[in-house]
Amino acid sequence: MNLKERRQQEKILKKARKKGDPSQILNEALALYRSGNLKLALKICQSVLTVHPRHPDALNLGGSIYLDLGQSKQAVKSLKSVVEILPDSSQAHFNLGTLRAHQGQVGKAAAHFSKALQLDPDFAKAHNSLGVVLARQGRHREAIYHFRKALRLEPDFDQARNNLKTATREEKRSRDQ
Repeated sequence: MNLKERRQQEKILKKARKKGDPSQILNEALALYRSGNLKLALKICQSVLTVHPRHPDALNLGGSIYLDLGQSKQAVKSLKSVVEILPDSSQAHFNLGTLRAHQGQVGKAAAHFSKALQLDPDFAKAHNSLGVVLARQGRHREAIYHFRKALRLEPDFDQARNNLKTATREEKRSRDQ
């Protein structure tokens, strides 16, 4: 990293530590996250959390970054905090469900995806993700329902379309046995 980049990072971190509304700086952290600069994005989230310890956006983005960095324990802590702060957030439940699915905890993942859908029945990604964990449990008919629902909501959702094909094949295979 050159001197110019280091100064830019220091400026961003200084802004993150200021009191007030951290929305702008969290948008910068999100842009850094999307560009692959996970460590700086995480530092910004941590700086925001030193001033606003229960800021749901900082916790949520931080949890996603921890997951991407392979730090599951910190990811769980952050994402659980978001669900506690915003129990009626479908996105918070979806994110925690995604983490649980990544950890292989399909029962917990299904519970969070189901809660996300209870809060927002038109959440296509949650339908797809619930379908995936149901298929892992061998519950192909239920999975097919959720993949179809995701496709009705987002007709160009290729991942749901591929998952539907696979689940339909598996359902047929289990019926033929």
